[in-house]
Amino acid sequence: MSQFFDRPFSKAIASITIGALLAGVALYFIFPSSKVTRINAKDLAMKAVMQDGGGVAADSPFILSSSGSLDIDQVKALLAVQPHTELNFTKKSDKEIEVSAKEKLQPNHVYQFSIPTQDQKASWAFQVKGEFHSINTLPGNQATNVPLNTGIEVTFTHETYKDFEKYFSISPSVPGAFERHKRTTAFVPSKPLAPKTIYTVIVKKGLPLEKSDLKLEDELTFQFETTASDNGKLDYFELSTDQTEWSTTADQTILFRNGISKPTTVGSTIPAPQQTIAVAAYKMNNKNTYVTSYEKLINTTYWATFNRYQLKDILSSSAKVKELTAPIQYDNYQSFINLPEKLEKGYYLLAITLPDIENMEPRYMWVQVTPLATYVQLNQNDAVFWVNSTDTKSAVKGAKITFSDGSSAMTDATGVAKLSLPQTFYEKADPKNTSKTNQNSIHAEVTVNGEATVLFLDKYRPQKNLAKQYYTYGYTDRPTYQPT
Repeated sequence: MSQFFDRPFSKAIASITIGALLAGVALYFIFPSSKVTRINAKDLAMKAVMQDGGGVAADSPFILSSSGSLDIDQVKALLAVQPHTELNFTKKSDKEIEVSAKEKLQPNHVYQFSIPTQDQKASWAFQVKGEFHSINTLPGNQATNVPLNTGIEVTFTHETYKDFEKYFSISPSVPGAFERHKRTTAFVPSKPLAPKTIYTVIVKKGLPLEKSDLKLEDELTFQFETTASDNGKLDYFELSTDQTEWSTTADQTILFRNGISKPTTVGSTIPAPQQTIAVAAYKMNNKNTYVTSYEKLINTTYWATFNRYQLKDILSSSAKVKELTAPIQYDNYQSFINLPEKLEKGYYLLAITLPDIENMEPRYMWVQVTPLATYVQLNQNDAVFWVNSTDTKSAVKGAKITFSDGSSAMTDATGVAKLSLPQTFYEKADPKNTSKTNQNSIHAEVTVNGEATVLFLDKYRPQKNLAKQYYTYGYTDRPTYQPT
C-alpha cells in the first residue's frame, strides 16, 4: 500500500511547498515589513540637534541613528510621533537619518517618537522649550487661615533652575531652610509663623535655568494670611455681603455665617443662652466718602480674614449715630438679625461684632438706606437695570443710570434701562503677578430728583471656588513619564 500512495503524495508535498514559497514572495512585495528589519531597539538612538537645559528648540531637527544601515523608506513608513506632526526625512549617511517637523513644534509640549524594531518598539520623548514660569504655590495666593506650621512651596515648569535662595524673599522676615524636590522648592520656617499675619512671598525675575538661556521673565508675588492660633480651633463670623441697600420702611436685616452653634443643646431641655450681635452705625458725610471707602476695601486686602479692613481714617471722619444689639435668629440654617431701630435715609458704615468671639475684629458693611430698589442683570456686554420705589411701590420712570466711566441711560416707563458695560469690567487678572486683586471696580449711580443710590457691580460678578483654597492635593513629580 505504501507503493500505491508514494508517487501522488510526493507530488502533492512538492506542489504545496512551491505554492507557499510563491505566496510568501507575493506577500512580501504586496505587504512590506511592519518593523525595521535586522535591528533591535537597543541599536537605535534619537537625539535633538538643538537642545539645552530648557528643552528642545521649536525648530530643531532630530537625528535617528543606528549601529547598522537604515532604510529611509522603512523609517518613513514606520516612524510615528505624538502629537501627530508632519515630518521631513533626509538621509545623512548609511546609519543616520535627519527627521524634522514641517512646521515649528509647540512650546512646552512633549513629543514622543516611536518605531517598531525586530524585538520591541523603540521610543523617545522630547520636551520642547517654552517659557520658564511658576505653575503652583503653596499656600495659594490670598489663602486665609493658613496653619502656623506651614511650609512655603513654589513649583516651576522646569526643574533645572539654580540659585533659588538668592531670588526668594518673605515678608515679614522668617528664618528657615530650603528643600529641593525636582521642580518644587520648599522653604521650611524654623519656627511657627505669627498668627493673624499677612505674609508676602516674592521670587524675583531673572531666576536662571542651568545650561540654558531661559530665565524667569516676571516677578512672582503671592500673599497668604495665617490663622489665629496653632490649636486648630477657629471661631468665625462672616457677613453674607459687605455692601447692600435697605429700604426706609422694610426690615433692615443683616445675614451672616458664624462658627458658634445654634442656641440649643442636644439632649437637653434647657436652652443655651441667647446670642446677640452688636452693631455700631457710622453715618458718612456724603456719597463720595461712601464710594471711595468701599473701593479702597476691594483693592487692598479684601480677601483677608483678620486684616481685611484699613478704615481708621473713614471711621474718624464719620459720626457714630447708633449702637445697637439684636438677638440672632435662625431660619432654615440661615443666621440673621433685624435691627431693633431703623436707620434713616443716608450712607452708612456698620461695624458688626459677635461678642462671643474673644478679641474679634469687627466685620464692616456698607449700607445705603434709600427708597429706591434696583435690580441688576449683568450680561456679556451690557447691564439691565430695573428701578422701583418702595415708597410708591411702582416703577420709576426717568431715573438716570450712570457708570463710573461717565456713560449713562434713562429708565423707561417700566423702570428699565440698558447700558453697555465699561470695557475694563471684564478684564482678566494678570496671571503672572498673583498679588494683584484685579477687581476692576465698577459702580453705577441711580439718580432720582438729585439723590443718588450707588451700586457696586463687583458683587454681581460670577465667582469661582478655587482649588488653591484647599490644603489636600496631589501632583506628579515630573511632567512626563517615559515607557520602560
